[in-house]
Amino acid sequence: MAELTIQTTPGSTSLVAFSGELDAYHAPRAKTELEAQLAAQPETLVISLKRVAYVDSTGLGVLVAIRKQAEAVGVGLRLVMLSEGAVRRTFTITGLLSVFSIFEDEAAALEAAA
Repeated sequence: MAELTIQTTPGSTSLVAFSGELDAYHAPRAKTELEAQLAAQPETLVISLKRVAYVDSTGLGVLVAIRKQAEAVGVGLRLVMLSEGAVRRTFTITGLLSVFSIFEDEAAALEAAA
C-alpha cells in the first residue's frame, strides 16, 4: 500500500501535497494536517492530489469537511488534480468537480490565489 506523505508550505497561501492513498486508513492523518493548516489562518489553502492514486468515501468526506471549515473562516480553498485518472473519475462520479475550485497544477492554483 502506498504511504500518505504531506508537504506543507506555510505563508499567506498554504500548500499541502498528498501522495499515495486518501482512504479510511490515511484520512484521519490528512484531516489533522488540513485542520492545522486552517488554524494557521492562511488566505488560501491549496491541496494537491496530483500524486494521489486513490480516494475513497472517507477521503472525500475529509475534503468536503475541510471545504466547509475553510468557507466558515474565510479561507479560499483550491484543489490540484490530474485531468484524467481514478481521482478525477471519483470527483466526476460524485459530482464534486462542481463543488471545488480545481486546477491541473500547483502553479495555476497558487496564481489564482494571489
